[in-house]
Amino acid sequence: MGKKKGKKSGAKSTSGKKKGKRGKKTAEPQITAQEAILAYQINIKEKQMEDYMFEIKSLEEKKQRHQGRNNRLKEEQGQYLKTLLKQAREYEKKLDGLDPIQKDAVITIMMDKWESERQEKKNLQELRSEIKKLDSSIEGMKKEVTCWKEYKDRGHQSHKTQITLLEKELIDMNISFEEMSGHLEKTQEKARNEIQEYTDTTLDKQKHLATERAMGTMDKYDRQAVLDNEWIKQEVAIHHKDAKTMVGVVEEMEKENLEIMCDLFECNVDDLKISRNFYLTQFEDNENLDETGNILEIDLSRVSLSHRNETPSPPLVSDVPRKPRPKSAALKAIEEKVAAVTAQHAVEHGYDIDINSDYDNDSIGGDSMQEDPFNNYFNFDDEDFEEYLKLGPLELKLLNVTGNQMTLNKQKTLTEEEIRSKDFRPDEWPVTQPMLQEALGGDKGSPRTPRT
Repeated sequence: MGKKKGKKSGAKSTSGKKKGKRGKKTAEPQITAQEAILAYQINIKEKQMEDYMFEIKSLEEKKQRHQGRNNRLKEEQGQYLKTLLKQAREYEKKLDGLDPIQKDAVITIMMDKWESERQEKKNLQELRSEIKKLDSSIEGMKKEVTCWKEYKDRGHQSHKTQITLLEKELIDMNISFEEMSGHLEKTQEKARNEIQEYTDTTLDKQKHLATERAMGTMDKYDRQAVLDNEWIKQEVAIHHKDAKTMVGVVEEMEKENLEIMCDLFECNVDDLKISRNFYLTQFEDNENLDETGNILEIDLSRVSLSHRNETPSPPLVSDVPRKPRPKSAALKAIEEKVAAVTAQHAVEHGYDIDINSDYDNDSIGGDSMQEDPFNNYFNFDDEDFEEYLKLGPLELKLLNVTGNQMTLNKQKTLTEEEIRSKDFRPDEWPVTQPMLQEALGGDKGSPRTPRT
């Protein structure tokens, strides 16, 4: 250590000299190889000494911790010994208080313990055997899983191609079967028709020959009756044919008639309705209908022919001159009917009346008529308005939907024979592990070529 410090001080003095001599270049002190090796070894030893000192300090700390732990353990040991001694004394006291146990009781207890131990060993042996069985089943399942994986990786594609080829072959077979069955059905139908025609012609010939033979033995009156019967049959056939054609024509005419009636009903439904909307068409939008009372009374007062001078007519809603209102088809028909009735009544009683005159302002025969001839037409108290709604064939037919109660058909239960047949031909055909192993083994040993 002293040598090292001396060398360091010498190095410092040389560095001081270097700083003092600024302008001159000084050569560095050269050391030998032995000195360098010694200096390196000294450094290594110093590092080792530092490591040893650090280890010594750590060991001392560890020693102190162990000493403290030993002291605590000794204290705990003393406490445990005290408690054990105390428990032993208490147990001895209990034993002193108990009755002495005989040898037979000890033997029975030992036998029970031995039997229980034997039973436990037996149970353990059974558990081990069950574990072995489970391990073997797990191994089998693992093998099955590996087989399925191999099938998924390798055999799946080949079987898929085979299935597609078989499906195509099945489709071709179905098409060919349908064509063959259709051809056979056509030939069968043709042969059947030919046989039927042949039998019909032969029967007709035989019947004709039989009738000719029978007619040969008849007299002329019977022959004429037979000929008349044949003619009547021909006429009946012609009549049936004409009747069928006429029925078709009548049906077509009925259809056209129904369509025309529907069109007429849709076009004239506003004229056929007896409602408030019919009377509102005779007024303008700016008229006040509440002041004059009932709308029907206003129209009837204008139609009234008698008592025009005695009872004044109700005032009009508005005296302002306005354009004449258009009349609906129903109102025109009523006015024409009223005019015809008045003309007939005047002719019967010998009155002169102008049909074209306004019957609201003219009175028939002056004051000679005591009663209004139209009371029976415009007395609505005894009138049944439901008759106007009975339109007959023009009435709009409403649709009606009715339902019938039906019985529920229960599912058919299979008989024993059908259940047995299911065992031979099940609905679902399962793919088992041996089938897959055989398929994979067949693929490995000799690859099969799919049918085309």
